[in-house]
Amino acid sequence: DVSAKAGTGLDDLLDTLLVVAELEELEANPDAEASGVVIESRLDPGRGPVVSVLVQRGTLRVGDTLFAGSESGRVRAMIDHLGERVDEALPGDPVEVLGFSGVPGAGEHVRVVENDREARRLAQEHDTRTKAEAIARRSGRKKSFQDVFAEAREADIPELQLIIKADVAGSVEALDDEIARLPQDEVFVDIISRGVGAITESDVMLASASGAVIMGFNVRPVGSA
Repeated sequence: DVSAKAGTGLDDLLDTLLVVAELEELEANPDAEASGVVIESRLDPGRGPVVSVLVQRGTLRVGDTLFAGSESGRVRAMIDHLGERVDEALPGDPVEVLGFSGVPGAGEHVRVVENDREARRLAQEHDTRTKAEAIARRSGRKKSFQDVFAEAREADIPELQLIIKADVAGSVEALDDEIARLPQDEVFVDIISRGVGAITESDVMLASASGAVIMGFNVRPVGSA
């Protein structure tokens, strides 16, 4: 049995991982350009986007330029799992990275590149590709969203428009997936906006204009919102 929450079986798990890694001669190159994966990300009111990164290859250093999904940035600071500031992170190290321009999604691949221009270009390409794939998926369906809306109105099925805001990207994804699984025969649920961070005045304005409901998870309204 293993439980990160209760701390059960973690020592045995770590010992097993070390033994398997040694037997399989699993190694990472610390001298390559750093790359890894986003474990989680959130928007901190005081520090901006905070991205938890697991370094899988190379050495990540303060000052490196990197991108993850549709977001790019430069490493302004790194905090290790003990809450201490560090100047570099080796393969296998989990660190919180400050300096991203936005909040990348959990699971996005992180990679260090040569300069800011290259990072922005790759992030923009990823964003464009993601949008094109979404359009292609919609165009491949037999019914468009407009058709569904029209049928819903004709059948007198109430439509609930939602705006989702959560503290971390993983929570947004979880809420999105759960809502998508809800039966749509009695109420049609449409998520018109989703994001990480506090509920802002622009969220309220969008909700007011579209007749939507704002659902916040572990976040609160800020300012005049």
